[in-house]
Amino acid sequence: MTVATEERDSEGVATSQLAKIDRALAETKTRLSRARFAARHEIETAADVARPLDQYGHAVAVKRRAPDPEEARRLTLELLERVETEGLLLEVARSHGRGLLFARDPRVQVELADAERAKTEIVNRRRDFLTEHGDALKAEADASDMREMRDALASDDPARVREALATG
Repeated sequence: MTVATEERDSEGVATSQLAKIDRALAETKTRLSRARFAARHEIETAADVARPLDQYGHAVAVKRRAPDPEEARRLTLELLERVETEGLLLEVARSHGRGLLFARDPRVQVELADAERAKTEIVNRRRDFLTEHGDALKAEADASDMREMRDALASDDPARVREALATG
């Protein structure tokens, strides 16, 4: 029997269930962190989609090139095609004035909302589990402490006994 198996076997049912919930919580926090990162960087998607048209408009504004309605239309249609093929949405950027559009990937906001909901659910599940099984968790922790103490005493190793006393 390996050490990991021995630890799992000596772990109580409630402790094992709590560890499973804690692993799920850690995974959910990682998912939420990734979703928040994507949401914070959503502006990069908009800038990337609009870049060719923006560069054209800037070049015309600073008189590096003459206005070319056909080129502007071609770039506009390319932008709209990219919005369509990538499943993006165009939204009015209300905070920046009237008539400005923002390209947004709706999947980013959906994933963020789903990840936040999943985290809330697992946090509530953990809280409820601790409330319902608190006595069993304490009894299992006490039993584990006593096992460690007995093992330390049986080892005849003073350092291990001191460590067991310090942690118990």
